[in-house]
Amino acid sequence: MVSPRRLYARFDEWSGNLPRASYAALVGVASGLTFLGVSAVFGDTMVAGAVAFGATMVLLQYVFNPNQTR
Repeated sequence: MVSPRRLYARFDEWSGNLPRASYAALVGVASGLTFLGVSAVFGDTMVAGAVAFGATMVLLQYVFNPNQTR
């Protein structure tokens, strides 16, 4: 059985090696789905808000590129 810490390290390494646009899309989709899930748990599913938040995260991640090594 693989420990959660090792799984996280593998995922972090994999996602850190993604191209800029792919990493931004991954972060945007994950953020939008999380926003949608949390809003659904609290009783008010905000689809438009989730899409806007996901798109904003894609834009910010693409522009500022936190995985840049130089």
